Amino acid sequence: MVFLIVGANFYNKGAQLMLLTTIASLKERYPQSRLCVSPTIGDPEKIRSLGVEILDFPLFHVGEGKRFVRYFKFGNILKFFSKLPRGTIQWKDVDVIVDISGFAFTDQWGVEPVKNLNLLLEGALKNKSKYIFLPQAFGPFEKEGMKTYMRQVIEKAELIFPRDRISYDYLIDVLDGSSNKNSDKIRVAPDITLTYGHHDRELKNYCCLIPNGRIFDQGQEVWGDRYEKAIDEAIAKTLEKTDLKIYVVVHDTGGTDSEIARQILEKHPSDRVELFEEENPLKLKEFLGQSQFIIGSRFHALASSLSCNVPSLGLGWSHKYMMLFENYNLADYSFIAPDDRIIDRLDTLLIPTERDKIRNQLKEIEQKIEQESEAMWSLIGEKL
Repeated sequence: MVFLIVGANFYNKGAQLMLLTTIASLKERYPQSRLCVSPTIGDPEKIRSLGVEILDFPLFHVGEGKRFVRYFKFGNILKFFSKLPRGTIQWKDVDVIVDISGFAFTDQWGVEPVKNLNLLLEGALKNKSKYIFLPQAFGPFEKEGMKTYMRQVIEKAELIFPRDRISYDYLIDVLDGSSNKNSDKIRVAPDITLTYGHHDRELKNYCCLIPNGRIFDQGQEVWGDRYEKAIDEAIAKTLEKTDLKIYVVVHDTGGTDSEIARQILEKHPSDRVELFEEENPLKLKEFLGQSQFIIGSRFHALASSLSCNVPSLGLGWSHKYMMLFENYNLADYSFIAPDDRIIDRLDTLLIPTERDKIRNQLKEIEQKIEQESEAMWSLIGEKL
């Protein structure tokens, strides 16, 4: 069986961690299979270091607009003129396409990614390739054309796993009472990275702050300048009330996170506030897992922390943050808009005994998430 994994990249550590998790999971369950990714996702040496092959077709992500369309329609010709590396697996030989896009199909990014996704699924059907969406966030789908194209996507897909109940509701709403056959292929399952590299670690005397540049575009209308004020107050309080070191962690090198992190350091000159960058997403998860607590705005940084039983405070811009914390019975520690309770929650995290209580609570959730994840893989196995 030949698997093609789409939706990954190397600059976002969450996307890279999803890629590593998917590869490990598929190899464990289908050891005789061949796995590949598109040559467009990054450096060929990085790809080969994953132990997977390269698709001999320049497949761009559906979020790349006209470039995706151009290469998808004429890729078998354009690949001879492209500087992208040639691969060992042909498009026609792909049996299963596994989508790990994360959060690409929503009004926030507009209709084009969903329209292109529908085109990709049409190609998959013609190729007799099954298309499976591993757990990710979806919706809402209120902008013109969104529901029409997303309904067609659902009809063509083999399985779709929203990773939270709100995403599930958005997808079911798209169907608008259509057949049970389509609604049955939509099943809630936890993010795949929650069960990968999630063991307990020895705690160190530091906490982590993970900014997200998306707050300043997708969340700008809601947060305004209060995001920066919340970060500043969190740093000041942590320095005043604890002896913890604060690491400002860059979890995405493709956008403005690095610049924001450096601005934070400039505003808080202290030998207890440092920058932390790590290329390897598993080592990054290890580092986060040794924190006393996390204040974060990157979804997979928070997912890594919670899955390692690290008390966390989430400042985000979409429902995916709220749902992640709800999975761990910590909904009161997630905020997608300014709120006076943010600093109250921080005050709680500054108390060691309170952190211990939260850590024990997180440990109790582990088994449930592992069972839900295994049920997802079993269902996938039934379809292949």
